Amino acid sequence: LKENLLEIYAKSFHDNWSLPALTDYISKETITLIKENVDIVDVVSDYVRTLKKSGKNWLGLCPFHNEKHPSFTVSNEIGFYKCFSCGESGDVVRFLMKIENISFVEALVILAKRAGVSLEMSAEESSVSYKKDELIQFNTRIHKLFHFFLLNREEGKKAREYLERREIDIDTIKRFNLGYVPGGFWLEKFLKEKGFQENFLKETGVFSSKNGKLRAMFFDRLMFPIFNYRNECIGFGGRVLNDEMKPKYLNSPETIVYRKSTVLYGIQFAKDEMKKRGYAFLVEGYMDVIACHKNGLMNAVAPCGTAVTREQLKLVSRYCGEIILLLDGDAAGIKGAIRALKEGINLEEIKFSVILLPNGMDPDEYFKENLMEDFEKLLENRVEAFDFCIEYKCKGVDLKDYQVLSGVLRFLFEYISAWESGITQNLLLQRLSEKLSLNLGTVEQEFSRFLGSKKSNFIEKESDKVVEESEVLNNSKEEEVLL
Repeated sequence: LKENLLEIYAKSFHDNWSLPALTDYISKETITLIKENVDIVDVVSDYVRTLKKSGKNWLGLCPFHNEKHPSFTVSNEIGFYKCFSCGESGDVVRFLMKIENISFVEALVILAKRAGVSLEMSAEESSVSYKKDELIQFNTRIHKLFHFFLLNREEGKKAREYLERREIDIDTIKRFNLGYVPGGFWLEKFLKEKGFQENFLKETGVFSSKNGKLRAMFFDRLMFPIFNYRNECIGFGGRVLNDEMKPKYLNSPETIVYRKSTVLYGIQFAKDEMKKRGYAFLVEGYMDVIACHKNGLMNAVAPCGTAVTREQLKLVSRYCGEIILLLDGDAAGIKGAIRALKEGINLEEIKFSVILLPNGMDPDEYFKENLMEDFEKLLENRVEAFDFCIEYKCKGVDLKDYQVLSGVLRFLFEYISAWESGITQNLLLQRLSEKLSLNLGTVEQEFSRFLGSKKSNFIEKESDKVVEESEVLNNSKEEEVLL
């Protein structure tokens, strides 16, 4: 590619391809100003959907451990939170550090933007935060470059034709910032000429080093920029346009801003719709999300080339109370649903249900052949999580055969025993008894025998941090306000 082509792109977006300079330090006065201008209840509410007014304070389920009854209290009066079950407590900065797993400076940067406070920091204090900001700015410029090639250049014609065949219109292309990256070695050359160092480029996830030479990760691919819930571009997925190329989908490696296990494709758009509707659709991939959004299911998200993780489910639980797994009805889709339901065990704050699309269709195929009225019927008849597990294990088997029945019960007992709540276990045993037309007393007896003979290995249980009662009662002044 000719260099002037890239210069045209850069000028069209008014990007100077330079990096921001650091300033001096974060003063105590600035930190106080940030805290005074941020409402801790507003911040916590972004992560704790269950937070409700309770007297002069706010009460909800703790986001730092699993609990069925709310013990997490927030005081707007003093800007302090405290969980009276696990003991976690602190101010708004501490909360953000803990919930996002970020540093003190990174939390201040986020809160300063929220409060509209200008933040100054030293190079030493801000090194990690600065690197992340630097990388997000780089990704933003790169996704605009790929978008430019897709919409405006002859090189992007093949990708445009592919999207046209998939009936992806221009509005959807622009909404998701879809792009195209040509083949060749032009990108590394262009960026080096713009002053970017090779060590930095290696850390972006857009490049790799092979035999000591810098090489672009993506070439001749349709590009899907990946955004976090703050609408920051943190990584990329790329699909081949030539089916002979492998792999079909390629994703950015993990970087300091991109951890696949914590990110969901489409979350930047879907989160508000999740709040509005009260539920989310979890689908398999990028094109599934796009097909759902194009057909009005704006609350659909997908993992980025990985199996569903517990962290992703917790992310969705911030915004709604139900996750509907919307998957292909083939064997892979069913197994994916079971894996996702396993990850949801002990997440008491969210309900799970399943819709398997007929005839092994993906969402794009389904909506091309069916009306929204047809989908509404599927939505109305969605199957709750445990019922789906029962139906999955019982389909096509003879439950009159004792060995078959024993295997089915063993699988379902493993699921039930993985729940920590005795109440939940009892409810699931009752449901199992009803679905299989078995005597409840017999089911309970068999479950007790199962527990005695084998520990559940269905999932690895998380060990929650529990404080002694004496620690909870030994309250600080801030904690007394919460009581």
